[in-house]
Amino acid sequence: MQVKDIIYADSTFFDVFSFKFIYGDATSSLTEPNSIILTEGISERIFGRKNSVGESIEFIGANDKPRLNYKVTAIIKNIPDNSSVKFNGVVSFNTLKSIKPAGADVDIDYGNWTYDTYILATSSGSVAEETKKINSIWLENILKINDIQPGSESANEYIIGFVPLKRFHFIRITKSGLFI
Repeated sequence: MQVKDIIYADSTFFDVFSFKFIYGDATSSLTEPNSIILTEGISERIFGRKNSVGESIEFIGANDKPRLNYKVTAIIKNIPDNSSVKFNGVVSFNTLKSIKPAGADVDIDYGNWTYDTYILATSSGSVAEETKKINSIWLENILKINDIQPGSESANEYIIGFVPLKRFHFIRITKSGLFI
């Protein structure tokens, strides 16, 4: 059986999003590589019962590589239709570190822009202020690593932008970037 809409997330995913756990624990379910959290509906479709914690699922990648066994570590309620984030399962981000999908360690594969990143802001600063602060640190490091001159056209490709989640539904995403 093929299951679509599987995402990768680290152990802090449920600090940001408040999906309801039926079985398992939000703080530890995504800490180990090859861990997967399933929605209630997908768990029942695959295993025929609600509590499938401890069961295994075989993941088969393109061209049969990689082949991994994921251990079900939690079951959550189905994702509401009005959610900005939709998925059927969440795999531990540490799994990507072990399979290196682009051939490089995901912690240093700065050319791989396929991850949505959510930041839980705790300061009272504006989005513009926070964007400026983060870009000053990010650009200094990423440009040095890639031997790119600050202010160049190439450097502009590395500028990070943030969108408050409450405005996310107004954004249209295209191949060339985000548009409001």
